[in-house]
Amino acid sequence: MMDSKVDIGVINKFNGRNYQQWKFQIKCALRARGVFEVANGDCEKPSGAEGEGTAKEVEAWNRKDAIAMCILTSAMELSQITLIENCGSAKDVISKMDTIYQQNTESNKMMHQEKFHRYKMDPADSIALHIAKVENLAKQVRNSGDTVSDIAIMTKILGSLPLKYRNVRQAWLSVDEKNQNIQNLTMRLLDEEASLTTMELENEQALATTRATKPMQNKKKRPPVTCYNCQKRGHYARECRNKKQERANTAEKEKGQEGNVTAFTTEEKAFGLTSDALAISKDDVWIMDSGASSHMTYHKDYFSSLEDSDIKSVTLGDNKSLKVSGKGTIKIRKLIHNKWYDAILTNVLYVPDLHKNLFSEGVITSKGMKIIKEDKFALVYQNEKVVACAYRMANNLYHLQFQTIRYESEVNVTTDANMLALWHKRLGHINFNTVKEMASKGLISGVNVNAAEKIFCEACVYGKQHRLKFSKVQRITKPGEMIHSDVCDPMSEQSIGGANYFVLFKDDATSYRVVKHKSDVLESFKAYVNMCNNKFGHRVKVLHVDNGTEYVNHCFKDFLMKMGIEMERTAPYNPEQNGKAERDMRTIVESARSMLYAKDLPTELWGEAVNTAVYILNRTQNHQTVGTSPYELWTGYAHLPKQKRTKLDAKSKKFIFVGYDGNSTNYRLFDPESRRITIARDVIFNEELIEPSSRSNNVKITLTDDDRNDYEEIPDINSENAENGEEMEPQTQQQARYELRPRESISPPTRYIDYAANYVEVDVPSTYEEAMSSRNSKEWQASINEELAALEENKTWELTVKPPDKHIIDSKWVFKVKRTPEGNISRFKSRLCARAFSQIEGVDFKETFSPTTRYESIRILLSLAAKYDYEIIQFDVKTAFLYGELDEEIYMSPPNGANINPNLVCKLKKSLYGLKQSPRCWNRKFNSTLKNFNFQQCTADQCVYKGQVDGKRVLLILFVDDGLIIGEDKLILNSIIEKLKQEFKIVLGDLNYYVGLEIERDRKNKSLFIHQRHYIKEIIRRFNLEDAKSVSVPTNSNNILKAVTPESKQNGKIPYREAVGALMFAAIVSRPDIMYSVGMVSRYLNNYDTAHWNAVKQIITYLKGTQDYGILYKGGDSKLIGYSDADFAGDPDTRRSTSGYIFILNSGAIT
Repeated sequence: MMDSKVDIGVINKFNGRNYQQWKFQIKCALRARGVFEVANGDCEKPSGAEGEGTAKEVEAWNRKDAIAMCILTSAMELSQITLIENCGSAKDVISKMDTIYQQNTESNKMMHQEKFHRYKMDPADSIALHIAKVENLAKQVRNSGDTVSDIAIMTKILGSLPLKYRNVRQAWLSVDEKNQNIQNLTMRLLDEEASLTTMELENEQALATTRATKPMQNKKKRPPVTCYNCQKRGHYARECRNKKQERANTAEKEKGQEGNVTAFTTEEKAFGLTSDALAISKDDVWIMDSGASSHMTYHKDYFSSLEDSDIKSVTLGDNKSLKVSGKGTIKIRKLIHNKWYDAILTNVLYVPDLHKNLFSEGVITSKGMKIIKEDKFALVYQNEKVVACAYRMANNLYHLQFQTIRYESEVNVTTDANMLALWHKRLGHINFNTVKEMASKGLISGVNVNAAEKIFCEACVYGKQHRLKFSKVQRITKPGEMIHSDVCDPMSEQSIGGANYFVLFKDDATSYRVVKHKSDVLESFKAYVNMCNNKFGHRVKVLHVDNGTEYVNHCFKDFLMKMGIEMERTAPYNPEQNGKAERDMRTIVESARSMLYAKDLPTELWGEAVNTAVYILNRTQNHQTVGTSPYELWTGYAHLPKQKRTKLDAKSKKFIFVGYDGNSTNYRLFDPESRRITIARDVIFNEELIEPSSRSNNVKITLTDDDRNDYEEIPDINSENAENGEEMEPQTQQQARYELRPRESISPPTRYIDYAANYVEVDVPSTYEEAMSSRNSKEWQASINEELAALEENKTWELTVKPPDKHIIDSKWVFKVKRTPEGNISRFKSRLCARAFSQIEGVDFKETFSPTTRYESIRILLSLAAKYDYEIIQFDVKTAFLYGELDEEIYMSPPNGANINPNLVCKLKKSLYGLKQSPRCWNRKFNSTLKNFNFQQCTADQCVYKGQVDGKRVLLILFVDDGLIIGEDKLILNSIIEKLKQEFKIVLGDLNYYVGLEIERDRKNKSLFIHQRHYIKEIIRRFNLEDAKSVSVPTNSNNILKAVTPESKQNGKIPYREAVGALMFAAIVSRPDIMYSVGMVSRYLNNYDTAHWNAVKQIITYLKGTQDYGILYKGGDSKLIGYSDADFAGDPDTRRSTSGYIFILNSGAIT
């Protein structure tokens, strides 16, 4: 039955966004009015045949259709109604809206898929809201024509949770697959959310409570204090002689003055907990008082409204009477469960001489609320809901978690503000300061010159608003992440190559610039992205542009979506928001114009001038790259000066220097006779020529006849068929690697000179092209062929025709030269890797997590082997990642060097190095193999396995692809190794070194010793402390480290972080004796000076004297023993305590 009373006004008017939600509301409204079948098309309009019954049916149908049309148009904004004005029925309206906003195109599907897979939970959201958002995104994917399984939805719900829910994620994996559904997952997450909320409340109480320290015995040394009872200085309340004042500060009204005092009301508006959530000032403290009959404060600026009070005075516990100057309303924020809520205290008394803020328990309980006091906190309940929290402090008083909102300007100057606003309007909305200045000179009356300065005038906003000043934005620190781009307006004349304009790309982090002279901006950007990825390894994440149509179009957006690049656009008519590109564009054009004008060069060379200007700017220091250049920061290579040039013979030809060749050490020269651009290597510049007044003389460049073989005539840099745009420093034979993190320049010690003389230097190529053009191209080609043969033998892929709707990832060759300990070349190694950055989450991979064993597990197993004299076999799985089997369909472009038809692609059947899921696939493959051998996976460490063969125990541990197998019988261990060899390529090794551990074993005495002697020697060499004197302790107890001031920071000038990281590995693996010391210095990785560096060097010099120290496991008592201790407020900066523990098994430390 139709309900004519349904309120359609509650439906949000559709404005072109959130179509699915709006459509759901519309369906509900249409059903409620009984016209959904008509609008949906299920109830078609009756035929127009004659007959009374048919006529009534048509009239009824038309009435329902009109109602449906009315509902639809009433829930649309005018901008949407214009789209459906030509629709004749409600069905046509819905069909038209579906066509516009529910497109099932491939790009729309991809967009919804990307939104689904990129979603992360907002920390402020509840679990229920989080799950609803995921399900809504999944529904959008389904509505676009794609499918989303419940498993994918559950995976997304779990995978996008914050870190604090990691326990429930881990526990979900152990749930029976039959019970893994969205409903059960929702219940588990809600339970976990409730548990975490309780824990956060307890932690909040613990953070807010301050321990009271014991008073010093000598009262003369006691710091000045104020007695809470009598308000006199020099003693505590518990020592006050007037014992009767120890009772609560009870405020009583005079007889006959019963005020209407109410409790506080709460506005349902929560605020996220910030860093100053618990930073409540002393003046802002509200104390719960059981004796106070009203809320009271001595702060006038707390009141949002203040009026006269019927209560004229209040009496304290010592019978002292205080004057009441008014009552009013106070707005506060209260902290409950780590969230701030707005609340209001009403009928609060203003008592100027009170010096405390009192919160009346009597007022609260009289309004039906309950107060439950515990040992450390108190909670106020209203209808079984917590409405206020308080914590017991050292003075045994309960302090409420309130922050008061001050309203000094509203209370004190209400009248003055009104008069000031009135004169402001009388004087034609003149400046408020001018009004007050006139009042101070007596020109106008009734205005207080001390009135509030900031008064809002809406009329002034409409009439006088100016554009806001553009504030500085925070710069990106990683090269390539954000790119600014702009297109230069067409030039007045074409360049020699026929270009009319150029495109600028500027990196935000390094200020490195690249210009492209293509006719198509999109093609220019594609070439730029490929250059960033392939040549320098920088992945573009954000493109910042204006609203030009060259950027804002479907083709450009599709490419950005495919590459996972976000576009940031400026607001309309605000070019300043793209200021970095706009300013550089102006600088480049002005520089180019100046260079052309200075030498009277033809304007058709503007392309060469622009390229030269960019080349110079990239090698020039600016305010963002102090001490270096954009080129060095971008490429990671330090700029090396050009070789000193020699004189040339008299036989020469004159050219005009116009720029640099970006791909070599050559120069670009203009021949005014042939009007061509020429590249030459050896030139002489005549820069000292004094030019006459006529501008016809140009700087000439002399080129010798001997150099004719070193250059060739080439097209202009702006030519379409030229390989341009990649603005590169000329390559030299040896380039010094530039570290992006600041470092000191350290000269190699002289003791390495002889070693370096015998060291054969080989340039390791970074690309396939470099490998094939290097002097070791034969060796690299043989290495590539060997790797391709191994991949083919392993059946890693199969060739297929490229699917039209599938994403294709790229591959890359990674080269490495392996050497012997003496430094000789042992082999040239090539490895084919997939370029994981081009993978799309949810399409090319879903899960990437792979467990890795802990060093605690390794030590435990080694201690058991020593105790029971077990056999140990070490093994290594070669090309382990290639054994993993993929769940997803992944297509890869054919690798360079492989003889494959370019129309075919590689459909991966097994995982490949570089894929995001490769570690997971390998671990899953190895895990399933061991389960087939009846091994069980350890629940505490998923890389430890246990099993029994013929009643004898066998233990196995795997660190990525390096493993140890431990057991009583060596024959049994060998049989397991043989089984593994049937599945994988296994290489056995001697047990003397395993994942950073050096192992020495004495079978006769049943002992096993682990240490890192060679690693420690390397640390000493690395930080040049070979000649330093060793010390007996790692830390001087009298040397207390503290955070330094910004002026004394040494960040980047000393290798502090590198040293702490190296020491941390030693402490974790085999040297627990330095763990405390390393933990101390690791607190200051971003805030250190020479004192901290000296502390690090003391640890290293201690290791120098104790290189042979390690952990010894031996037979004997196998009882597990643990020790734990902590200091008290040992950190001088934060007053936090430091705790430590160690557990010993079989006479050696295990954790």
